Parts: sequence; C-alpha cells; structure tokens
Amino acid sequence: MTENIIVDEKYHERVSNIKEALSRHTAFWERDETDRPLLRIYDEEHWKPYESYVDVNGEELTGKYEIKRGLFDHRRTLQPYLPSGAVLSQDMLKGCGAYDLCYTELILGCRVFRTGPSVSPSSFLQSWSDVDKMNWNGFSPWFDEIASIIAVLKEELGNNYPITQPLFRGPFDMAEAAVPTEMLFTGFYEEPERIRKLLSLCTDIFIDTVKFWYSNTPDFHGGHVIRDMSGLWAPGIPVMFQEDAMKNISKDMYFEFIKDQDERISENFDYPIIHTHSGSHHIYPVLAEEKKLKAVEIAIDPPPFGPDLEDFISDLMMLQAAGKALLIEGEITEGQINSLLNNLEHNGLALNVRLLVSQMS
Repeated sequence: MTENIIVDEKYHERVSNIKEALSRHTAFWERDETDRPLLRIYDEEHWKPYESYVDVNGEELTGKYEIKRGLFDHRRTLQPYLPSGAVLSQDMLKGCGAYDLCYTELILGCRVFRTGPSVSPSSFLQSWSDVDKMNWNGFSPWFDEIASIIAVLKEELGNNYPITQPLFRGPFDMAEAAVPTEMLFTGFYEEPERIRKLLSLCTDIFIDTVKFWYSNTPDFHGGHVIRDMSGLWAPGIPVMFQEDAMKNISKDMYFEFIKDQDERISENFDYPIIHTHSGSHHIYPVLAEEKKLKAVEIAIDPPPFGPDLEDFISDLMMLQAAGKALLIEGEITEGQINSLLNNLEHNGLALNVRLLVSQMS
C-alpha cells in the first residue's frame, strides 16, 4: 500500500475484546459518534469459492440439479463453511447460516435449481388469475427443512460462533422469480391490483419465514448476526432483505408498488437493512424516506454492471444525511476505499470489502 493510504495497520487494528466489538456494532446501527467505521478488508488470497453440496448418500452434487426437501446431508454440506479460530475477523464476526437456496421462493412455490455456485428459480405463475387462487396459512414444509439445518448448526457451533441469518430474498425478488419476465413487467400496467396482491402475499411469507428462523435460532451475546459473509451483529432482531429486481424499475414504480411492502418488513424487526447493488442507486432517494429502515447495504458492482463510484457517492452521502447506516461490500480498489473514507461520515459506516490487490498502483 502507498504511504498516504488512510487504511493503515493502526486504522483497522483487530478488535480483541468481543464486548468492545459489539459496542461498535451497536454504534453502527444507532449512528453514534465513533473514532472510525467498522472495517474488514480482505485481499484476493482470502476469497473462498463455493463448495459442492453433498446429498444424503454422501455424493457430491454436480451439474444442474433441483433443490428439494431432504436432498442434502446438512452436516457434510455445511462443513466447509463452518468458522474456525477467533470469532472476530477484524471488526466483523465469523458465523454460519443456512446455505443460500432461495428459501422464500421455494416456500412461495417456485422450483429452484443449482448449477455450481448459482441458484435459479423457475417461474410457475402462467396467468394473473393464478394469483387469485394463492393463499398463505403461515406455515410451509420448508420450515421443517430450515429447522433441521438450524439443529445441525447448533450442534456444530455451540456457543462459540453465531448462527447467521441466511439470504432471504424480498417480496419483489420473489414475485420476479414466480412470474415470467414479460408478464411481470406488463402486469404493472395491465394488472396493478393483482401485482399488489402478489407482493403482499410475498411479504407475508417473507416476514413469517424470518420470524420462524429467529424463533429457532439462539442469540449470540444478546443479539444476532446477518449473513456470514457480512458478519454484522445487532443487539436485537435484525433482518437483511434483498430486492435485486429494483434495478429493472423506475424510482416512481418502486415508490408506488414496492415501498409499502418493504416498509412492512422493516416494521416487524428491530434492525432492518436492505441489500442493494450500486446499479440500483436511482432508488436510493425512496429508501431515504423509509423511516423504519435502519441501514442500506450497497454491493458495489464494477462497470459496466454498475456506475463508477464517483458517479453515485453523492447518493451514499444523501442516505447518510437521511439517517441511514451504510454497509459497503464488494470488490474495490485501494483508491476507492480512500474515497469512501474521505467522503462519507464514519458514524454508521461499515466497509466489508475485498481489496483488488492486482489493480493497485
């Protein structure tokens, strides 16, 4: 690193005291005064690829296969993802959650397939009249599968590491998975009330699924951690929800159809954070207005998948001015790290990023 880089050894020295670390995480959510942001900066050598999953017969699953209840040997499949060593990784916590299997889409009724590290749901609604037949009674057989994963995690992690919230896709992502693309986006104009009914149903499923997760998951030092790859702890019940599909709609459309559902999610949990991508920064002014939303996670996508950092850093400043904490994740350069640290308030700021060493000057 260059001599004038802000992120030097003294700046992000490892926190050795768990109580001090958790107090810093609490300060993040409340945007309290702090001497520095939360930091975990990886280099390329620490990046781990996805491992193959293992079925109940002990065979590694390869190629494309459908995810079904009872397919996996959870203990063997989770083994490569279990943490070891100190619970703290720089400022963030190590932990493990259920693997990312599109749970909310599965519960909604989608078939989901996995190929290598990628999971892809298959749409099942072929007509808007199908929405009229849908209902939700608060329980799914997939809850039993989730409970069996949690049981293994309890045995493997004990009280040494937190069981982390896995990826739960939000209502708009769920609707995008269930409805063919053209039908979905023309539906905003041709079937707006059925779109709203589907989104409301998806929100009910999402909220109940997350509540089921936490009702079966022990706390860690009085709180919980979202996503093992994020390692962000909250002193109550947090939730991270993903709405990647927002990149495909306008700010006004998000405000009209999606905002109310996302706010319902935020109202049901203590520390809500929404997962976004930098390519969706046009939605940030609406997120700034969501009063119950505590934080925004920004996954930085490099051009051409997202804008240059300089082109949307003003949007991040706007979110901070609206009282939102920011969790920045993704692959960024040394210069971009310094730009974030120089331009953003350190109160309520966390950088959990992979440093692109090969691009350093």
